[in-house]
Formats: sequence, C-alpha cells, structure tokens
Amino acid sequence: MNSNREYANEVRRLATALKKINGKIDCGPLEELASRCTSLHNKYQHWHYRLTDMKFPLAPINEYKMRHSWPQIDEYQVVLSVEACGDYCARENLCDPIKHLSVNIEVVGRRAVAKDEEVVIQEMFCAWHLDSHPPKPAIRYPYDCPPLESDSGKNYPHPRYHLQFGGNAIHSKATSPDFFGSHLLFDSPRIPHPPLDVILAIDFVLGHYYGPMWYELRESADGMYSKTIKEAQRLYWRPYYASLYMPWNAEGSEAEWNPTLVQPFLGEKPMTPAAEVKVKKRV
Repeated sequence: MNSNREYANEVRRLATALKKINGKIDCGPLEELASRCTSLHNKYQHWHYRLTDMKFPLAPINEYKMRHSWPQIDEYQVVLSVEACGDYCARENLCDPIKHLSVNIEVVGRRAVAKDEEVVIQEMFCAWHLDSHPPKPAIRYPYDCPPLESDSGKNYPHPRYHLQFGGNAIHSKATSPDFFGSHLLFDSPRIPHPPLDVILAIDFVLGHYYGPMWYELRESADGMYSKTIKEAQRLYWRPYYASLYMPWNAEGSEAEWNPTLVQPFLGEKPMTPAAEVKVKKRV
C-alpha cells in the first residue's frame, strides 16, 4: 500500500465487482471504509482501518452448494469484521506491512425445530478468528490502534499470523456452559495462515462459504475482481510466502507442486485436482 487514496480505490473496485455479481452483498461498510481512507492524510506514513459487521447474503443451505453441516441447518449468513494497522511499503519490498491484524468471521445458521407442538427457529453459531502476533512496534501510532499484548503463552507455538476456531465471537455468546453442548474449545492450535486484509478476507469468505459466486467473480470477463485480489496478494502474501521459503532457499531445488493447487486462492482462476493432472501431462 503506497497511500490511503490508492487503497481506497482498490476497495471501491472490489465493491463494484461484488455489486455486479450479486446485489445481495451489503457493500455499504466497504464503501464507507473507502471514503474514510480517502479522507485520511499520509503525514505519519502509517495506516489504520476498521470494517465492522459486513453482512454476506442470507441464503438457503443448498443455494451455494454447502453440502454438509452438523447439525443440519436450513439457511446461513456470514458476517465479517476486520481491523488492521501498519506501515506503507513499496511494492517491490519484501517487508511485512502489518503491525496489528484482527479478522473475525462469524457464521450464523438457522433451522426450524419442533418444540412443544410448535415450530421455532433455532440459531447455531460458528466462528473463525485470524490475527497477528507481532513484536511491540518501536513507534506509537497516532490513531486508535489496539495495544499489542505481550506473549503470555511462551510454552505454545504462536505463529505470526494464525487462524483459530471460535474466539471471542463464540465466547461472548456463551451465557451458560450448556451453550457449547459436547464441544470442547482450546486456544490451540493456532494454525499458520497468510494475512488477510479487507480485500483478501472477503475473498476468503466467498471462497469458503459462497463457492459458486467466488468462481463467477474469479472468472468474470472484465477481470476487475481478479486484478484487485492479485494486487492485495502481492502486497501481503508475497513477503509472507517468501519468508517461508528462506530456510530452504540455499538448496536451489525447484518445487514440483503447482502453487495454485497447494493454495487455491493464489490463482486468478480456481484450479481443481483434475486440472493439475492435465498440467503435469503437458510438462
């Protein structure tokens, strides 16, 4: 990200692509975020933004081919919130531009159940949390950036960026121990995962919960969506994956895996295992 205005343009382009494909997506929070980014100045060479409760379509379980859920639900909706702050970084640099990151993905499912000879609507919840675990920055940010917590769990692996099931979105709804049923939740494991800014977080939600819409966006003729995603991946994922490769870089071996198959979100168009076989045959 070179400037707030540049990022605002990327966010607006994403909102335009989403509205072209599906008018049910609430792009209001995205457009509000773009407006705030435009109004900020770059005096401090730092950036900060917050996206709160962006709602994706409420859909019947079969509309987007979500084949399995336990227990079985009738419909579901995903709500996304993202907060991040960091430094401006030139595109060619392999630096980590993020100082603080918090991504919350909440899935609300609903089903009709019989109770006392009546049919009532029961809500079910699922949530994923992705955040960063950075060292404390040397500078103090001139905006409302959350304080960084010290490492209280030194006995457990704590990847720089990690994905966790549950998190505060679930804990806050637990009004009694019975809320969790027979489930048992721990902080661990913290699964390593590349960072997700607002743009990549939206791509993540669409890819995992609204698959047909994701394919349509990725394969759209104007390429607006794919171009926006690719630019965000270059900024945030290129340094992340480059850092992962560093311990083996001196060996000089070439990877035999197709990167799009290993990480489907990397490709402009999704690749299936069948397509990978065709690639190998052409080599």
